[in-house]
Amino acid sequence: MSKLPSLRDVAEHAGVSLGTASRALNNKNNVLPETRARVLKTASELGYKLQFRAPSAVASKLNTIGVVIKRDPFDYGGIDPFNYGLLSGIEEECKRLGVNMMFSTIPVDRFSHAIESTPIFSEPAIDGLVIVGAILSEKALCDLLPTNLPIVFVDACAYYGEFDTVLIDNFSGAHKIVSHLIEQGHTKIGLIGSAPQALEHPSISERRRGYLHALTDHGITCTYIADSSLRVDVACDATRQLLTQHPEVTAIFACADFIATDIIHVAHDMGRSVPDDLSIVGFDDIDVAAKSTPPLTTIRVDREFMGALAVRHLYDRAVYLDGVPVKTYIGTNLIIRQSVSSLPHQNGSNGAHSDPD
Repeated sequence: MSKLPSLRDVAEHAGVSLGTASRALNNKNNVLPETRARVLKTASELGYKLQFRAPSAVASKLNTIGVVIKRDPFDYGGIDPFNYGLLSGIEEECKRLGVNMMFSTIPVDRFSHAIESTPIFSEPAIDGLVIVGAILSEKALCDLLPTNLPIVFVDACAYYGEFDTVLIDNFSGAHKIVSHLIEQGHTKIGLIGSAPQALEHPSISERRRGYLHALTDHGITCTYIADSSLRVDVACDATRQLLTQHPEVTAIFACADFIATDIIHVAHDMGRSVPDDLSIVGFDDIDVAAKSTPPLTTIRVDREFMGALAVRHLYDRAVYLDGVPVKTYIGTNLIIRQSVSSLPHQNGSNGAHSDPD
């Protein structure tokens, strides 16, 4: 069993002193925002577990946190698996810090843009607000956000106003997993689960951009993109069309695990074995990824850490309500399982973590 990373490991990998790493991880205010973000990203990538205690002066400002999570128009009756992990992280951090939590959903369209408000925006009992997954693109909705409370967006954003955000390094993660496919000898790689529209969720747009840059960086000029939403039936139809029109495709990058696992079934229905005839990879590492047949190679996002970090950002913002907005990117890890095969004369793993069988 490998040794757990230490504070010194975090400091060395982030290129800062031990004292700076400690201050950044403990929410001290004498650390530059970009340095804090770099240290937090490094801690996430290394798997360093934070210990955080809120100052009593701050705790008195945050008794109840409002949490708003997007509600998609398809596939799930409630919260999708990715955002459920974020909610779990928020809830656990609130419990640990003795903070109450109020929960609400906000309906969104297929690109995760909010289509109406939620009563929690005007709830007088809340002292801070965490918004997960939803894009607030309409000015009328942004104007409903409370101006006297700390607000943090997690894998989300608002088009009007400036707010603290906790985001995934989607570009790097996508680049990493497509590069892994290339290192296994794949050069005809499909992309499923993204759309070119400006309305696309920024996270998905960044995953699409990472796919394109990985191909370019490896000297590959052919792209095999089947535009689709993250709706499972739409993504599956796009996969059928892609494989029918381009049978030469040997690998597919799906922009989310929950469509990748269904794409495996589509491939089997079309007479293509995974991974022998077609390699498939995903993104997020939700629970279903390890349980699929075969287990899915994917990009791991520490969702619980993201949720906990959002609560900590609220504590910072409660003290410095007029401070400059802080944008924090969470790193990712490549998780190698059994859904990728190597083509002849190719090998390599891109320094990835491997799950046991």
